[in-house]
Amino acid sequence: MVYLTYVGSFPLKNTIENITKATKDLLSIPIDYPNYVQLEDMVHQFLQPISVKYTSGTTNYWDTEEGERYSLFENLKTFKNSISNDAFKILLKFSKNNEFKKDLKGIKACVTGPFTLSSRIMLNNRNPGPFGETALSNPSVVKKITDVVSKIAGDYYKMGADYVTIDEPMLSVLVGKNLLLNQYPDVEIVEIINKCSSEMKSLSGIHVCGRISRRLAEILLQSNISVIDHEFKDTESNFGVYSKSDFESHDKKLGFAVTSSKIMRIESVAEIELMLTKGLKTFGKENILMVKPDCGFRGLDPKGHLDDTAYTSSISKLKNIRLAINSLQRKKIL
Repeated sequence: MVYLTYVGSFPLKNTIENITKATKDLLSIPIDYPNYVQLEDMVHQFLQPISVKYTSGTTNYWDTEEGERYSLFENLKTFKNSISNDAFKILLKFSKNNEFKKDLKGIKACVTGPFTLSSRIMLNNRNPGPFGETALSNPSVVKKITDVVSKIAGDYYKMGADYVTIDEPMLSVLVGKNLLLNQYPDVEIVEIINKCSSEMKSLSGIHVCGRISRRLAEILLQSNISVIDHEFKDTESNFGVYSKSDFESHDKKLGFAVTSSKIMRIESVAEIELMLTKGLKTFGKENILMVKPDCGFRGLDPKGHLDDTAYTSSISKLKNIRLAINSLQRKKIL
């Protein structure tokens, strides 16, 4: 059995009206594992609450700079409160509605990972090497950010998420281009990923977009994460990174992408069927658990409105994925 989901973001302004309307639109498709509607920048969403809410006395841990980059100006401390958002609460509310709950398999929540968050945290003193101006060049800070991510992921599970994913686009850059090798050996990257999911009792996933290197694939396969999620529509080279036996020998499932999240054009149902069939043949029907677009849709138009072409395209792509899955199930291919 495969399930329809999506990465999270949509090309809409971040308003309660947009969140509410989009949540209803998505549940009406229907989506098996809907993610809360993510309308904020994926880094800003998780660093900004720390700078605003989680303080020690009168001292913030973060200082916001122009362009939503963050400056670390004292040692990072952990926090006890939960970081929640209106979009997740709205999704939970609608999921209990009789109109929608019959089609739901579970609720999904995404959390931006520590490598990606650290890439936007600026240090007071530049370290040598690539990303030397950011917290990525300081493993001790990254590990503290990992504790924060682990807490947030665990909180989403406790609040009702059945499937929690860590979004780590920065990993494909760091590992694929062999950057920061001295600071982060493979075993340490695995430990960081495992820490992120350590408080989840739900289905766990990691989304890494872009071109995936074999080395990164091997790292992800060694982790405790259950579902490995990548782009395949716009990054066809990823078809050659994994084999069927990789998933079977490591007890992993694949989040397989069948539509573009960069191009506005709406793929036809037939085109999506062909893409999904290719994935089934390449990786094995038994190894694909989630079917989805490549990445989040926010990049289509970050300043979008509900009636804009970008949002309409996003919803239409998901509707066609639903139709393609249903069609292949009727044909007993799925």
